[in-house]
Formats: sequence, structure tokens, C-alpha cells
Amino acid sequence: MPGKTEIQNPQLSDLLIKIRQLENADYITAHNLRGATSNIKMMSDILMDRNVNPSAERTEDELSEGEILGFINRSSNALLNSLNGLMDLVAGKLNKVKELVDCDIEATINNITTQLNWIIFQKKATITAQLEITHFNYVPAYLESLVYNLINNALKYSRPAVPIEITISTYMQNERMVLEVKDNGIGMNLKKYGDRLFTRNAIFHDGYESRGLGLYLVRSEIESLGGTIAAKSKVNEGTTFIVTF
Repeated sequence: MPGKTEIQNPQLSDLLIKIRQLENADYITAHNLRGATSNIKMMSDILMDRNVNPSAERTEDELSEGEILGFINRSSNALLNSLNGLMDLVAGKLNKVKELVDCDIEATINNITTQLNWIIFQKKATITAQLEITHFNYVPAYLESLVYNLINNALKYSRPAVPIEITISTYMQNERMVLEVKDNGIGMNLKKYGDRLFTRNAIFHDGYESRGLGLYLVRSEIESLGGTIAAKSKVNEGTTFIVTF
């Protein structure tokens, strides 16, 4: 019998792309924005506690109410920017994978660090950007998701009593742009876990609030646009994620 001929249906292909983008937007909303809203809630809880217990003793290095409100204001504005980007994705303004827009990497990093500013402040983390490339064409919501997850992981999986250092760099390699996020955290045993690192619901460290979704989400977004992600890590020395676009 003659072999079957695959019928190419542009409308069906476009619909599948839109469905995948909606699924990704749903994951981003559920996973990434949870951390940003938790950040705002922690700060508002402090203000509420001070309102309920105005006579409670405070240490000299505690922030004033005005300073905390400043943190909340900046975090909420950054969160709104991310939500607007997600709305663009859901509304279909980027309804085909090939329709990319100019992304400002430095602005994206600043937006994410502002969303997480309270956690960064509490953990006294230092985040350094070494950007040889500052702009490139991509899906903004996907870039934010990538940067958010890698920075948030570096903050989460830090070593006690060791000042957190996170370095974000971009450069060209083999005519492709590369983004690296390096930390000095607890690291992991890649010989043991490497084959499951980017799988869904994979959790490698006990005692940390994690649902095992972040790296899976990042990989699926990167690969949907033809990129790759890899990792280098040593226990108690840190982890470096390498994204090739």
C-alpha cells in the first residue's frame, strides 16, 4: 500500500503554537509570579505587625516604614510590568514563534531583581551583570521567566553564612548568543541528578520550598525557540547555568 502523505495545515500549526504559548503563560503565572507576590506579602506583613504592636522593641538596623513602603512600591511596579508582558503573550501579539521583538536584557534583570528586592536585601546578595550583549530578539515573557527562575534558584539554594554572589553574563559563541547565570550556592551532584535536572517535579534538595517546576519550565521555553540549556555544578561550590539562544 502506498505510504501516507502528511498534510501540512498552517492553521492547525498556528493553533498548536498558540495553545503552547497559553500553557507556558499559565505556568509562568502560577510559578514565577508566586515568588514575586510572596516577596510583597512578606514586606506588608512586617508593616502590619508594626501596626498591631507599635511598642515592640526594634533593632537599630531595622528599616523604617517609609523604606519598606519603597520596597513594596518598586516590587509592585516591577510585577505589573511582568503581568503586562504576559498579557501581550496571551492576547496573541506574539502569536507565532518566529515573531520576536527586541529585548533589553539589562532592563529585564533589573525588573526581576526589583520583584525579588526584599529577598535580595534580607540575604545580602550581590548580583553582578557582565553583559557583552544588551539587546537581542526574543519573547519578552520567556526571557523574564528564564531570568527570574535562575536568579530565584540562586537565592534559594544558597549556603548558610556565605554571602551570596550571583553573576549574570552574556557573550557570543559560535555565532550564537549565550547567557550564563553563576552562583556560589550549595551546588548539586550532577553525576547523580544530571539526567533529571530539567525534568518536571524533580527535587534534589530537602528543606527548601520547591515544586520542581522552574527548570522544567525554563527548558521547555528555551527549546521551543531552538535554544539549549546546560549546567555545571559542584557540591558546596555553586552552579552555573548556560543558555545558548
